Amino acid sequence: MITVSIVNHGHDNLISPLINDLSHFTDVSKIILTNNIPSKKINYPHQVKSKTIIINNKRIKGFSSNHNSAFNMCNSQYFCIINPDVRIPENPFPDMLKLFKNNKIAIVAPAVLNEKGNIEDNARKYPTFIYLLMRKFGINNDTYDYQLGDSTFEPDWLAGMFLLIKSNDFNEIGLLDEKNFFIYCEDIDLCLRLNKMGKKIILDPSSTIIHDAQRTSRRNPIYFFYHLNSMYNFYRKHYFNQ
Repeated sequence: MITVSIVNHGHDNLISPLINDLSHFTDVSKIILTNNIPSKKINYPHQVKSKTIIINNKRIKGFSSNHNSAFNMCNSQYFCIINPDVRIPENPFPDMLKLFKNNKIAIVAPAVLNEKGNIEDNARKYPTFIYLLMRKFGINNDTYDYQLGDSTFEPDWLAGMFLLIKSNDFNEIGLLDEKNFFIYCEDIDLCLRLNKMGKKIILDPSSTIIHDAQRTSRRNPIYFFYHLNSMYNFYRKHYFNQ
């Protein structure tokens, strides 16, 4: 029912535990693991060996390109993008899948917790200039205030560390934008394009995952540049050309 796409950027020590988590969930019919850089042999449970496909890139590709390539191998009703630094102690899929009974819903994500059990901000408002200024000066921010177990709600966009997507809607929207987003902001762009199609983006606070955030753009100047470039491309695509 669900094809899972994971991209490995040298996170070999994180991949095995994640795949072990996924091996317990019968909703997962296929796992596509893309090694974006050369990887060591990864050990994973024998019960998922037959449904795991390994892609070894000859050159480094971006977030959008890697997951789009994985989607080309997807023949299931749902496609799930998961970062390698995610752990899934309990199966979130059954409750999330029920939400797709509403045909308007294209993406569902769970609440994301850090390793201390605190809620991370994987649901935000669109990064308009006004919100950026308000956040900069501490007047307001672009996140949503909710608690675990709250009712589902519709954020503007959901972060790409865990996205459960209806395959038909993903295909109709034209997948992730490889041209404008090598890494960062492709999740904002996807959600905005789906919203413009009349589709709904849903966060389910009753389902949870754990995320050990890497925050690469805050430490590495190269990734910080990628982040700035993607933000510029997002504004140019959705605001400057209006």
